[in-house]
Amino acid sequence: MRYDRQRTVWLSLLRGPAADEANRSPGENIAAQRKLQELGLLPAEALIDGVFGTATRTAISSWQQKAGRPVTGFIGQADASALLAGPAPAAQATPTRKSAAAVVPVEYKGPPARIASGDLEATLQTETSSDPSVCQNPKGGLLGIGEAPPALPSCRAIMLRLRVAAKETYAAALGLLDGQTAIDSLSLRIAIRRLDPSTSQPQVVVTTYSGGAHCCTLTAAITQQADGSWLPIVVGQEDGDFGYEYLDPVGDGYSVLVSTDGSFNYHFSSYAGSFPPNRIERLAGSAIEDVTRDPRYRPLLRERLRKMEQDYGVGPRNEPNGFLAGWVAQKALVGELDSAWRAMLGGYVAYPEMFSITICAIDKRVWPKTGYPMCPRDQELRVPFPEALALFLVDGNYITPEQSTKVGYDTVKILADRASAIAIATAKYEERMSQTWYLMTRAWECVQASTPSSPADAIRFDRANGKEDTVHVLQSDETGKPIAVRVDTPMPGNLVSLLTFYRGADSCERERQRRERELENLK
Repeated sequence: MRYDRQRTVWLSLLRGPAADEANRSPGENIAAQRKLQELGLLPAEALIDGVFGTATRTAISSWQQKAGRPVTGFIGQADASALLAGPAPAAQATPTRKSAAAVVPVEYKGPPARIASGDLEATLQTETSSDPSVCQNPKGGLLGIGEAPPALPSCRAIMLRLRVAAKETYAAALGLLDGQTAIDSLSLRIAIRRLDPSTSQPQVVVTTYSGGAHCCTLTAAITQQADGSWLPIVVGQEDGDFGYEYLDPVGDGYSVLVSTDGSFNYHFSSYAGSFPPNRIERLAGSAIEDVTRDPRYRPLLRERLRKMEQDYGVGPRNEPNGFLAGWVAQKALVGELDSAWRAMLGGYVAYPEMFSITICAIDKRVWPKTGYPMCPRDQELRVPFPEALALFLVDGNYITPEQSTKVGYDTVKILADRASAIAIATAKYEERMSQTWYLMTRAWECVQASTPSSPADAIRFDRANGKEDTVHVLQSDETGKPIAVRVDTPMPGNLVSLLTFYRGADSCERERQRRERELENLK
């Protein structure tokens, strides 16, 4: 009942296509996803469940663009009718999107899920196990599903079993059903794909989706070794409900794994305003290799570059830095850094209101030691977008330091000058903060005193209000300078308010640690 009331409130806040979509039945949303898949806009591997994740949103935007309709990423009632009625523009086929031969993925919903290619058969099923290596696995199995329960004689596990020529050759737990994990929530899929040309058998690929707006699909591949044994490899974790694309850009019958670089998300703009560049990887034996710069895949990168430009052109352009960061990186991958950099200089926002890049003027070791360590606000320095982008691209190996210098940013010198400035600023900050007074909260956290900011400030304030404080120097340094002072302020009803000030964060921290030791000794 409480959820229903809250849902009504949420729905009342939506307008237009978003409201139409939220009020539509799951069956109607599933029909829209299937139509998008038939048109080639939603990949065959995408999960059809009526929940619109990243892959579905991208497909909706592509259909809207091709159909000449407003690009919103949401399916309003008019769009839904037009999409389902058809005909609609078909997705443009390009040679670089050719996929290597693969068996269509099967989703695991509870009953055993089987998939086969040649004499290789893979099965996913729920089993009761008494094997401690399964039931007490702290990682919850290969895909990290569920948590290991207390030491019990048995557990329920999702098992993957492989058979070659009707003989079982591999078995492993993908996860545990711990009573809090529902099978329907896992979006667990299994597929057979050709990823490594050096193996006689194709690879078995399993994926699971954690749920959430932007995260995450975890992928693992089980590949055969030279001795006939099978090796599980955790390939990686990707945003959204789709995961990797499996494409065969050169037509050799083996797929590479195509994804995007998630480090760009939220770095220069919001998630929606980010346009991360592509990453291309391949399975080679027991390793995942980055082959993004392999010249054979440059046509694919150029195709995705055009798609990136088209997507930015039809959407809102209120976060140019998010697009420019990914666009310059993608252009660098295809050998067009210089022209991209010149274009970026004419369109960036130096210091956006949100997602400005900042650095801390002081070393992290002297940040306040309260709660989550953060740079003090008065020590934050904003970095111009071009400089921040140059450093980011060099750090991500999109460009070399020499290339960065050529476009005007000597990152080696920038970092050296920055380190020198931070060292000087840190020394000054330490000296200033050693004379700053701190208070300890009831939760035993040391915070900088503000109002009052010192024992003297407290005494002046109380005298102005007709109160005469009693001052106790609890501790002094070797020169006699007070480093711990308690101010007792008389209150109505013969009560006394106690404030203990500590000079410098270190003296407060030492007292906090002393109290913790005393408390530990009492246990």
